[in-house]
Amino acid sequence: MWADDGLVPHDCLPKSCLPEDDPEERQQVAFGNLIFAGEHLSDAYYGYMNGAVETGRLAAGVAQRLLTMG
Repeated sequence: MWADDGLVPHDCLPKSCLPEDDPEERQQVAFGNLIFAGEHLSDAYYGYMNGAVETGRLAAGVAQRLLTMG
């Protein structure tokens, strides 16, 4: 498998290596009604796909909470 050849960059981590959604460790992705996401906003994975996934998940959670609160 291509992931076992040793040439896969370190930013291709399995889901088990991603940090948990610990509220104490969350970075800020919302500023008022503006919600941002992208690899460039990640504290842990700046510039990598994992950072985009991390901040995308956080932004989606914020958007969901804002929409359900009315």
